[in-house]
Amino acid sequence: LDLAHPVAVAAMVGMAVVTSLATLPTDASGGFASFRNAIGPYFGGQVGFAVITIAAWLAHLGEALYGVKCAVALGLPASSVLLWFVVVLLCGFPMLRHLRKMKKDPRKLD
Repeated sequence: LDLAHPVAVAAMVGMAVVTSLATLPTDASGGFASFRNAIGPYFGGQVGFAVITIAAWLAHLGEALYGVKCAVALGLPASSVLLWFVVVLLCGFPMLRHLRKMKKDPRKLD
């Protein structure tokens, strides 16, 4: 499990940015608030950011639940299943693909 993989890091940073754009108070000041206000009109403003954030988290939740199904099918212990759930929830498909590879070839568990 390589959480330092550039794609996994990009996924975590992306989720943090999207969530921050949606949850930053509208009267906030500073560089990030200026960035949000500059790009806001292209994404539907605060409501658009909220919709994007909810959709992104729901997609990651769906991937994480599928990851649980894969981990259980591999016979992993409950602690490992929980770890896979959290990792896939935060990183999404970049980590889910590793679990899917193990599901296709269980010898990769060694």
